[in-house]
Amino acid sequence: MGSSSTTTMGSSSTATMGSSSTFPAFPPMLELDDLDAVTSRLIAELMLQDIAEISMKRKGKARFDAPLSDEELAFRMQRELWENTVRAVNDYAMAKSLNDAIDTDHRYLRTLSITEQAAEDDRQAALALSNGGQLPPQSDAQRLMEDPSFSDISEPATEGSMLNSNSQATRQHTVDGTVTRSSLVIIDKKSTFQEKPSAVESILSSRLPKIECTSCGDLVKITAYLKAPCGHAYCGSCLADLIQAATRDESLYPPRCCSQPFPYSDVIPFLSLGLIQTYNMKRIELDIPAADRIYCPTPTCSVFLGSSAGTQKDIHCKKCAISVCSKCRQPAHPGNDCAENQSLLELHQLAKAERWQTCPGCKAIVELHVGCYHMTCRCRFEFCYICAVPWKNCKCPQWDEDRLIETARHRVEQINVGRAPVAPPLFRERVRQMANTLRDNHDCVRHNWRKRDGAARCEECRYHLPNFILVCRYCHLMACVRCARNRLP
Repeated sequence: MGSSSTTTMGSSSTATMGSSSTFPAFPPMLELDDLDAVTSRLIAELMLQDIAEISMKRKGKARFDAPLSDEELAFRMQRELWENTVRAVNDYAMAKSLNDAIDTDHRYLRTLSITEQAAEDDRQAALALSNGGQLPPQSDAQRLMEDPSFSDISEPATEGSMLNSNSQATRQHTVDGTVTRSSLVIIDKKSTFQEKPSAVESILSSRLPKIECTSCGDLVKITAYLKAPCGHAYCGSCLADLIQAATRDESLYPPRCCSQPFPYSDVIPFLSLGLIQTYNMKRIELDIPAADRIYCPTPTCSVFLGSSAGTQKDIHCKKCAISVCSKCRQPAHPGNDCAENQSLLELHQLAKAERWQTCPGCKAIVELHVGCYHMTCRCRFEFCYICAVPWKNCKCPQWDEDRLIETARHRVEQINVGRAPVAPPLFRERVRQMANTLRDNHDCVRHNWRKRDGAARCEECRYHLPNFILVCRYCHLMACVRCARNRLP
């Protein structure tokens, strides 16, 4: 309707006014209920342009002090009409924007409040279990988070997105679980996100400033991204993907960019409620020091049970109905001393034979592939790979010369990928230069990344990148965007 109305009113009025002195029919005031605000404003602005062009062409045909003719009076009246229309549309758009903002903030704040309260209740329940106490009764916020209809509340409502009376009604859950009328609107996601914008809206939308997402490189609207504390920009999709990855990979927790964590309250608006619930549960687990976490020893269960800090009691696993000793983390053994875990002993023997090391922070077994002896575990604990003492608290050598030469050779080979082969003497000289650089920058305190085109393999996650990789200007470490921005220190 926007394009046809604009063409008819704009072109026909220009042709009529330009070809004769007969003034066109006086246009009625636009009804805001008939046209959307963008189309109404565009029509009015086009009419004002037509009037201005015709008025310029007719200047100079009468004395400056001559009274206005009927035609000129009609032009003035029509110009005032369309100017009033523009002002009315602008006022309407401003009022609607304020109303939508108030409505959106109200629903988001209430949803966020319930989510945070449920997360705190979950944390208190986990602490109670870890201390050997009884599971507290389920709170109102916890019951609401488990309600499937509550998880449907996501994006702010827009015109045409609310469900009609023939589908689902809007709901509000009171503290006793009953359903009444709601300020939390359930969105018809199918109709909301599949509805195609008008041509005018598409044009105006395309003119909005855009910014490049640090993670995927796509250009996103300035209204649809999160600015990290370090200044990098993340689109909603990449941010949600990072949070999802952090729930599966502890080396990405807490979610961060350039070693600066994302504020929790800034991240939540970009996540679905299902992901918010998963993230909140994982936060309870990962915020506890790794050495204090207790998991169910049943291989088919392995759920997180709580913290061993400050408790000597057994912890009960509700999922597989067994009790776990908080000291040895094995099935409870009332009246008996803790026995050595035979499987764990065999693992430590294997680690010793293979010259692997055990992280002092989380007791995980780690192996050094490349680089110096400065180890940073997935739990963020830094230690010496030789003696397992916290980093910079021992007198062990900081690197192995053979490993350093091998690392230098590997990085020179990566630099030459896709390029013409180099003569052996030149290759050896480049390896020597790279080795000298690594000796000076083997413990790169803060990486400085640059983009290098061409295929390469990330030295951190071992993922093969077909198009480009990031290279540190100091130590020449090669890493993917995820590792460089969100994993490495």
